[in-house]
Amino acid sequence: MLKIVKLKKNNINLEKLKFIYYLRNSNYVKKNSRNRNSFTYDNHVKWVNKNLIKKNKIFLIKENNINIGYINVIKEKKKNYLSWAIKKTFQGKGYAKKALIRIMKKEKNLFARIIYTNSKSIKLAKNCGMKKIKKYKEILIFKL
Repeated sequence: MLKIVKLKKNNINLEKLKFIYYLRNSNYVKKNSRNRNSFTYDNHVKWVNKNLIKKNKIFLIKENNINIGYINVIKEKKKNYLSWAIKKTFQGKGYAKKALIRIMKKEKNLFARIIYTNSKSIKLAKNCGMKKIKKYKEILIFKL
């Protein structure tokens, strides 16, 4: 059963922090990210805390109580930018689509910035109803 958990200061723990850290820092996720640099665990903890303090949101995706991915909603000015990552063994099974659609029903003014070579995320954005509105260098901008 797919479950989406919104991370908050009072429900974040070491297991959740480490899961997101290892997923964000994995080669296959970095390859398709705008920021392809590796980072330390300490910098990751600072990033999570900064995002939980601001109006940004981090959602953990779980299937049968197993962490399988995350979705970020990052607020920039009046826009909310989505980003996501799913463990490789759970990709292509519809989990990201189901999770994104649930979040899209609750959040407003949604956009996604996707590297033009990331065909899986481009397909996912389109399948979730997002439309490409702009290309900037190697980034495609999608809007719901």
